[in-house]
Amino acid sequence: MKGRAGSTAVALALVAFAACQKADPLLPAETFRWAEQPISFSPPPEGWRREGYGQGGLNGLMFIKTGSVGEGITIAVHYAISDRDKTAEIRDLLDRYDNLNVFERERALGWAEMRTDSHISPNEAEIAAAVNEEVRAARLADRLRDTEGVKARLRAALERAEALRFALSDVREGVVFQPDLRSNPDSFQVMIRRDTTVAAHDAVVTDYEFHGPERVYRCREYWLVENNHPFTAQYIGLEKNVGLFDRVVSTITFPPRSPKPVEERWWH
Repeated sequence: MKGRAGSTAVALALVAFAACQKADPLLPAETFRWAEQPISFSPPPEGWRREGYGQGGLNGLMFIKTGSVGEGITIAVHYAISDRDKTAEIRDLLDRYDNLNVFERERALGWAEMRTDSHISPNEAEIAAAVNEEVRAARLADRLRDTEGVKARLRAALERAEALRFALSDVREGVVFQPDLRSNPDSFQVMIRRDTTVAAHDAVVTDYEFHGPERVYRCREYWLVENNHPFTAQYIGLEKNVGLFDRVVSTITFPPRSPKPVEERWWH
């Protein structure tokens, strides 16, 4: 019996070693700047082509497994929410004000105002009202060619805007996967939704199935928030590649916040 147990242990060890050998290494980590808050992660290995992704208020990348049944890994920022934070616009306007023409200043001041038609965090409405009051005063000063007055008002607006904080709890119900919001809700079945952590951040993960015309797809979706920017990582495909997806998610980090490249800024 001892010899048989020893042989079994060796066999299991060999199986585990072979499984590790088959796990293709992820590509070197890259940093992506889809918004003022960058995100870094290691993309899936060779054989997953990348395409730009921009649906449902998201901006990011989708990695599609070549020759597969439609397997994909998507990582993106929810710009429709993160754009409510106007600190980058106001800070950038302060930095570039002297180099903008009259038309560019007027347009930039318009972009610096916060939304007031709805709010996400408890203090957003109050902050938006205060920011917009300062920005409108800056617009009046701009028309009077009072440069120092404009900058003083913009500095006050920036101080107000920096108080805005979006937590995962603020955006959670509006972003997590909900079958009822899909055009064919009966094709989806939520398996479990649980709290977890990603990159030392509170996160929520949802496991669900999509019943397609030819097969059932295994799906997983993460959400977390960094510096008022909700990020998501999503997978659709076969059960065997869920582990690969989780390996990609485990490499996520967040570099310091930085402005978008000039050619992507709002005054063009």
